[in-house]
Amino acid sequence: MHRIDYLNLTFIALLSLLACTAHAQSIETFQKGAIISGGFVTLGKRQVPIPPGEWKLASVKEGRTRIQAPQFRDDAKTVNALLIRNRNGEYDIGIRVFGSLASTGAGRWSDEPCKSDDVLYKNTFNSTYEHPECLLIDFHLPDPNNNIHFTFLSAVYSKYMWGDFLIVTYYVNPALRGITTSSASSRRNNEWHKDKIHLSKEKSEYLARFKEWALDAAGVYRRLLLGDSTPVAGQIASLP
Repeated sequence: MHRIDYLNLTFIALLSLLACTAHAQSIETFQKGAIISGGFVTLGKRQVPIPPGEWKLASVKEGRTRIQAPQFRDDAKTVNALLIRNRNGEYDIGIRVFGSLASTGAGRWSDEPCKSDDVLYKNTFNSTYEHPECLLIDFHLPDPNNNIHFTFLSAVYSKYMWGDFLIVTYYVNPALRGITTSSASSRRNNEWHKDKIHLSKEKSEYLARFKEWALDAAGVYRRLLLGDSTPVAGQIASLP
């Protein structure tokens, strides 16, 4: 009896070890269609928190940053992964995680993630030109070529540091949250446009909830990237 208990405990411990190993597996090693869960996406040695639940890996691409200056040339491996979740056969939420797997020699970046003004909301967090940081919230027109037949919202958090960067983008389908979709085919006439959204109470109220959620998520990512906290499952709440 004692031997059986011992073997069971050993088996359970082995399963736990395998689960931890898989959890720490970097996202580029997974095959398209894999199910990601546990509240994290791993890029190299960095764990990036995501909302709870199961997410399907729709695509994953590897690339490299290329830095060329008179003093040096340097590059680093990057990964761009898209996770999705459907509801009743319809596209519900997407998460794109894009970042470097290792530090580079970059002391400054030329990217301008908060350059556009024709958006629903943006926040630069008083960042510098050399090391930009941005939260950008906007809407996007339907994309029939990719089987997206509704206006969707996005929240993009970007942070560039010395030799490193991370961009996390969330896409959400408001129609599956009871929000009336816009039938306008042009951006200017769309009911989600910054100059028109105040005419719709339901859209304005949802945008306020989405913005609050996005600011909370941006705060989590900033603290992690600055080393002020460690990744913990449940840090990123479910999307409103």
